[in-house]
Amino acid sequence: MADNVRQATVNDIETMVQLSEEDRLERERMDPEFFRKAERSVEAQKAYFRWLLPQNHVIALVHETADVIDGFTIATLITAPPVYDPGGQTVLIDDFRVADPQSWESVGTPLFDAVESEARKRRAVGIVSICVHKDELKRRFLSRLGLRIVSEWHFRPIRP
Repeated sequence: MADNVRQATVNDIETMVQLSEEDRLERERMDPEFFRKAERSVEAQKAYFRWLLPQNHVIALVHETADVIDGFTIATLITAPPVYDPGGQTVLIDDFRVADPQSWESVGTPLFDAVESEARKRRAVGIVSICVHKDELKRRFLSRLGLRIVSEWHFRPIRP
């Protein structure tokens, strides 16, 4: 693991949630209906992360620069639905945040590499990372890492 990447602990949750909250606000600006932020999102995510971090199927990492967390990722090992057979478990990266969107290369790459290394140790066969459609910087970053788009979600609100 890179010197500036380490296992996330419960002591990191406050900063991780702060980074997520900034991301949620940006997502809400991108699509205010689908990504409407819940009123108690901070409290809900803190409780969820406290539950999630100790799980055996979770890979939770933070990146630090000068002892300040400037990125994190949470990945889970999942089994494909029974109608698909990728050949083993897949790692799903749901939470993947950097403090500065311009730092995907410098902060995101070591985080991704560490997830991939741990996934390999656990005999996972692939990595899936979630990315908001309008997040161009993250999309280009993931593409440079060799990830390809395999599915998209489309949304339309139902009006009364």
